[in-house]
Amino acid sequence: MHLPVVEDEEMVRVDSRYPDGSVHINEYKGKLIVDFVNADTGATVRRDLSGSGAEEFRPEGTRKTLGGVGPFGVRLKTTDAYPAGYHVVDGIHVTTWDTAGRRHMPLAVGSEENICETLA
Repeated sequence: MHLPVVEDEEMVRVDSRYPDGSVHINEYKGKLIVDFVNADTGATVRRDLSGSGAEEFRPEGTRKTLGGVGPFGVRLKTTDAYPAGYHVVDGIHVTTWDTAGRRHMPLAVGSEENICETLA
């Protein structure tokens, strides 16, 4: 899948840093429009991912939590504890990463579209 960006007015703000200066929490907001393109067939859908959210990192730099009010996108792998695919979610969603890098979605309130299924 290819994800060409159509419009990007998304802003990122660092809300918190660790004592060494590395990012602890980033905040995201602003307009983000993306085309999702099936690399095999060329089928394309356009989605608005202009939600807002915050992302927390562990001290060593790995992701810990991504929470947001949609719409926004979440990519999940076959090894994650949630159906694989690129999900466009709307409503309130929280994605967490365990220390092994496996993703979980402990909070999912609202709609979800698996773009891989949409373009299949």
